[in-house]
Amino acid sequence: MTFSFSKTLAVTLALALVASVALGVTAFAQVDLNVNGSATSDTETSTDSANGTTSSEGSANVNLSSDAGVVLGDSGAASVTITQREAARASIDAESATLSASSVVSGEDLSLYVTSKLKRDASLQRIDASGDRVQVSYRQDARFLSFLPASVTTQATVTADGDIDVDYPWYRFLFSVDNSNDLEARIEAQVGDLIARVSAVGEASFDATTEAELIDRLYLVLSSSATSEVGT
Repeated sequence: MTFSFSKTLAVTLALALVASVALGVTAFAQVDLNVNGSATSDTETSTDSANGTTSSEGSANVNLSSDAGVVLGDSGAASVTITQREAARASIDAESATLSASSVVSGEDLSLYVTSKLKRDASLQRIDASGDRVQVSYRQDARFLSFLPASVTTQATVTADGDIDVDYPWYRFLFSVDNSNDLEARIEAQVGDLIARVSAVGEASFDATTEAELIDRLYLVLSSSATSEVGT
């Protein structure tokens, strides 16, 4: 039997992913914006332990100076980008670790809040807030070819003009992802009032408090999906 090139490529990719899942190893490359404001390019391999989580050793102080990766706009919006790897290495005081979304009023507060959120849940991969957009990346349980335990990263984005997007890696079609059918609708139900509040006052961006509240609600939906039964 003669296979076309596309079929051969699909079979090769499937075999490679089977091997990756079987070994419990996920390789990825990323460009990170460090908490201290510098950018680094990393390629790393992380191996899931028996409980599906990883940990990082070592610590670094969270630098909250004006150039610490937090940018404040004229409207009070803050831009923050922090990854799980950066948060795992950061150290914050006990008071900052319990900061609630409603207590966030500045860029420094938002940076501490995001770092604390990431440190409490290793499945949170990255949080981005840029004033007019909030994005949360969360690693969800899945099944490769519908039966092999695995995980994929779900990326949920909300913009100040009301757009809501849920994105998956390109190889999503090979996986059954937990409770993903109505994920966008559930996000809309959670964040609709916050978007309406911004629109009502004619703002073109989120302030730091609203960014924190959006992060909290996106996390609530994504993490609750992770504990549901596998969907499609």
